Amino acid sequence: MPETKFTADALAKLVTTALAQDQLSGLSKMLGVIAESVDAPIAILWQRAPEPIKETLFILAEWFETPQEIPTYFHTLSREKAPVSWGALDTGKLKAKDTDNTNEEGFFKAFGILSMLSIPLDTDKTKLKDKNYALNFYWTTPCTIPKDVNDQHIKKAEFLASLLLDFYHTIIDKVSYAVVNKCNKALSQLNNTTSDFKKVASDVCELISETLQVHEVSLYLFEDPDDSNSCRLQATTWNSANVPSSRTIPNNNTLTDWVLTHKTPIIIFDLALYETYRANYEQHYPLLSLNKVSLETRQKDLRRNLQINDDRNLPPVSFIALPIVYGDTLLGVIRCCGNKKAPYYSFEQKKILLTLVANQIAQARDSWLNRENINKENTALSSFLTSLVTLNGIVLEKISSNEKLPKDVFKNTLQDEVFLSALGNIHEAVNTVEISAIRLVNKADNCLYFAKVYGKETPDAKYDLDEVDEKGEPVKAGVWVYKHKKTLVIDGEGHPLANPLRRFKAKSMIISPIKIADEVIGVIDVRNTTKMFPPFTQPMVELIGNQLGLYSYLFDKIVALKDSVETLEVEKRQQTQTYEDFTHQLKSPIQHLKARANSFADNSRGSDPALKQGLYLRGLASKALRVTQSIRLFADLSKNAPIKPKITRLKEDVLTKILIECAIDQGSTIDPTLNIDFSVHKEGLNVLNRVSVEADYDLLVQAISNLLDNAAKYSFPDTRVEIYCGLTGKQNFHITVKNEGLPLHETEKCKERNWRGAEAKLVTGEGSGIGLWIVDAIMKAHDGRLIIIPTEKDMTEVKLLFPTKTYMNAR
Repeated sequence: MPETKFTADALAKLVTTALAQDQLSGLSKMLGVIAESVDAPIAILWQRAPEPIKETLFILAEWFETPQEIPTYFHTLSREKAPVSWGALDTGKLKAKDTDNTNEEGFFKAFGILSMLSIPLDTDKTKLKDKNYALNFYWTTPCTIPKDVNDQHIKKAEFLASLLLDFYHTIIDKVSYAVVNKCNKALSQLNNTTSDFKKVASDVCELISETLQVHEVSLYLFEDPDDSNSCRLQATTWNSANVPSSRTIPNNNTLTDWVLTHKTPIIIFDLALYETYRANYEQHYPLLSLNKVSLETRQKDLRRNLQINDDRNLPPVSFIALPIVYGDTLLGVIRCCGNKKAPYYSFEQKKILLTLVANQIAQARDSWLNRENINKENTALSSFLTSLVTLNGIVLEKISSNEKLPKDVFKNTLQDEVFLSALGNIHEAVNTVEISAIRLVNKADNCLYFAKVYGKETPDAKYDLDEVDEKGEPVKAGVWVYKHKKTLVIDGEGHPLANPLRRFKAKSMIISPIKIADEVIGVIDVRNTTKMFPPFTQPMVELIGNQLGLYSYLFDKIVALKDSVETLEVEKRQQTQTYEDFTHQLKSPIQHLKARANSFADNSRGSDPALKQGLYLRGLASKALRVTQSIRLFADLSKNAPIKPKITRLKEDVLTKILIECAIDQGSTIDPTLNIDFSVHKEGLNVLNRVSVEADYDLLVQAISNLLDNAAKYSFPDTRVEIYCGLTGKQNFHITVKNEGLPLHETEKCKERNWRGAEAKLVTGEGSGIGLWIVDAIMKAHDGRLIIIPTEKDMTEVKLLFPTKTYMNAR
């Protein structure tokens, strides 16, 4: 490096200028810094044209001390017209030219150039020959450039030029980073569920147009997942009237369609040179067959949009288009055309930058589509569930009706207009999807018949369930679903069971079973007017099939249940009458038996064995009377008739007599070997002289006897059942039966063990619970309560609580 202050100053200025650039066109400003360091009024950075263009240089960047416009025909130079530049590239060495040379190029004449210096450059520092870039300095005054290549000015220019491409790639990275961030910011608007995708796409296109300095940026995307052949325009920086609204593939006759067809990027160096290099392009891009009409249309569009008359040359028209791909899915294409200023041509660096943007668009589009699909699915499911709720309400109303249902109520419901309207609302949930028919199995005729057909189609009435092909498979789609018990999706005319598509004029269909558990009772046909069903459609159709199966099952059960209920009501009335007749037949002789037993017991004396027999007979008679009374009460309760007690105020002597007789009667009828004693404590009975307690005497005897009977069943041998009375607080009068034995809350556990527990072996009975149920009903009829209180181990207290009506002063 030349050790001069001037070189250091130029280097500092070049670095400062490079770091300040944020656009690709900033390369021109760096050229100006290097040109000024060697007093050159013009500097141009030439680059070899990419394949398939041969032996051609194009302007990557330019700088004029006095701003000038380079005519279009000088934007590219062939080898013949740029011998100095090509000489430098081929040899990898500096080349110079001045007025002493002959055969001056037209380029020199156009700009009044007298001498030039060409410095070969390349991004590959190790390449000694065949370099790709030539930085040319041009002088318009004589003898400005020294002829000695070792001159310090030339060394300085060469040194600064060696840094140019590195700085340029820094700018590219900087621009790429900036455009990616700006695109991210623009595309992040799509996270808002109310955002307009086309508005965001328009913002992205404007951003790319500004960054890459191109006239047209257009974005096409597939909108309909069911139509993979039509890609629609989302946004453009051109006048949209001059841009096709859609692209159709496969097609190799236009550049954009070729990219979509082959999912491959394309770069056209200059559309003006396309015819010259047509064979090269068509070899480089297989099957590309760009017609002249397309080229002419493009040129006319450019002239119209750029307002360039026919008598003026068009600027270079470079074209680049890239597919937008997410994973293996083609989402669309983005294209750029017509650069506003240098670099005039699209090349690999622009392709890389545009690829970053395309990837961002692909990710944003995929996320947006996923959100859209989720929203559509949620909307569809919400509408679908509303329809199901309506269907359920219709069915519930029918099965809740008190009216008798006919046996074919399910078939009748399928013809109900309100039901059909709610069922048919699936097309509101999923656009383009609607129910075609409901078919049911007729086991008697072994066929599948149309129970309901939507629309005007009139299909065959029946399909034989046993009709199969040579492989044993059903020949009809509905029968196939019936046999295999699973859903069938017919996705096009190529399906082997595609006949329903023609019958119902559909592009695709779903046929799903109507099932009760594992039994198929019919099928539901759903058609689609496009090729593909939304992914959530099949589960919805299957749910409808399950619901219809459930409705059929419920109707059958409700019809049977209502028939059974009607039969039971008749039986119940007959049974209640039987109870009443049975009670009437038993009551009179048992009352006479008890009266005779009472008389016999009253007339017996001492420990006469006859007395014991008399008491035993009275106990049995009491129990029989109690059972008779229970039958009558059970009959009343079973027909929901209330118990109507005949209220009488309890007196101390009467209640004493009742308790003692009940205790004696109960003790007389149990097994004497158990040695269970019954004891009445009279201490609390005198409160009846101070408070008023009312009860039906017969019902009271029934309740107390049931409690004592229950206590006897669950008491251990050699124990005592004790009866207490008295006040509980100031609100209730209690009659309490306390026994030692198996607690009542343990009896259910004993039943579960089939009464094989150690404690269960000590007790005598296994009650049904009817006795306590009747006691509870009796107490409720008295506005009282039955309370079972587990106390200490092996003890149980059962209380009858009667409300006290009035308080009386003690005398």
